[in-house]
Amino acid sequence: MGVLPLQFQPGVTAASLGLTGSERYEVIGIAQSLKPGGLITVRAVGAARQPIEFQAIARIDTPEELVAFRHGGILPYVLAPAGWEALTLARSMADMADGLGQW
Repeated sequence: MGVLPLQFQPGVTAASLGLTGSERYEVIGIAQSLKPGGLITVRAVGAARQPIEFQAIARIDTPEELVAFRHGGILPYVLAPAGWEALTLARSMADMADGLGQW
């Protein structure tokens, strides 16, 4: 998937949550609950091994951005149709070359 931009909710900061930046972050329930501007549960696990869970705002702001995100990001989303056309053409050319070699 692509990069999911997240934002703290108003009044919440890394300091208020006790985050240092050295934690490992898990995004919970992304497949089921991701929607433009929706809340996502984030779990941060640090050296103390005590998980800190909080809600963050998904900064996917439009339905179109959500579609692009689900395709792996904007680049794969934009290039996907061109990629299929190029792959089909390459396969056709390879099939033709195989056929010519049999003459």
